[in-house]
Amino acid sequence: MSEAAIGRLLAGYYNSDPVSGGNPGGLAAGGHVQNFPAALADVGAVGALVAGAEPAAASAASSAAQAESARIAAEASAAGSLHPGQRNLITNGGLWIWQRGVSFTSPGFGPDRVLFAGVNSIERMTDVPDASVPCSVEFGHSPAALSTLSVNVESALARPLAGGPVRATFWARSIVGTGRLFAYISTAAGLDNFSTVNFRHSLVVATAPSAAWTKYSASIAALHADAVNGLRISIRRDDGANGGTVSTTRVAKLQLEAGAVETPFETLCRRGGLPAETRRCRHYFQRRAVWVPAEKANLGFIDMRAAPTISGGGAGASFADTTADTLIGYQTAAGLQVLDLSAEL
Repeated sequence: MSEAAIGRLLAGYYNSDPVSGGNPGGLAAGGHVQNFPAALADVGAVGALVAGAEPAAASAASSAAQAESARIAAEASAAGSLHPGQRNLITNGGLWIWQRGVSFTSPGFGPDRVLFAGVNSIERMTDVPDASVPCSVEFGHSPAALSTLSVNVESALARPLAGGPVRATFWARSIVGTGRLFAYISTAAGLDNFSTVNFRHSLVVATAPSAAWTKYSASIAALHADAVNGLRISIRRDDGANGGTVSTTRVAKLQLEAGAVETPFETLCRRGGLPAETRRCRHYFQRRAVWVPAEKANLGFIDMRAAPTISGGGAGASFADTTADTLIGYQTAAGLQVLDLSAEL
């Protein structure tokens, strides 16, 4: 019982989210009635170990706790100040933020950090697997195409995971089509260079994806060593070779975490709220309204991953001196401009 109690406490089994079949340790929505006493009992059992009631088990628990603390500290250190305590390494995994818009008819980014290829539609949908997220993303393609949703995880976040166990989960449902749904992990060919990626791990293959929301989950015992360069998590729908029909797919609740034990989806409140997640997204992309003067000037602090590529300036606009931290520019005639700043991987 003591070891089981330690496992539940370390894994975050008891949490502030609503209790459900997928989150049996939740304290909200009435879950506290049975889970709060159970949590106290587990804390008491671990306390007895620490007090010396079971010295051998206490030593093991201490080692496990130290290892977990070291892992969290390593992730926070590697990720920098933007990502302290970020258990889900997929930024915007709940699809909360859509800076570019909510409807698209060609490949590219949809929700922040989520890139699509082989598609002819991307839509924000309010249809969700449960109330822990506000929306899902729907994407479709025509016959003889492979539609792919991908998220790149930069090396600063992926490096601590190399060689160790990881767990990936997402929810999906088929709206139209009968083709396979499969998910996989690739690594960047060079440090944060995703122009070429190398396939490393197969995660999920669903030969007949369900029309109902379905949770897909997979663990990798030892993530490839090239994860130090960065990771790409991809979800692909294939109908061109399997029925030749148009397919439409919805996906929600993307999560990648260290360790072999699956934990509940990391909700927005556990990630510091909307301001913190927006700041993480704006580390890679920003759409902002800026007054651009006729003479070169410092236009503000931007705090991005790298010096961004900038579009949207007026006639004669130049932002050549912009850095990862500071927006600097001018244009022929001063005026208000909506600028897109991209430091995407």
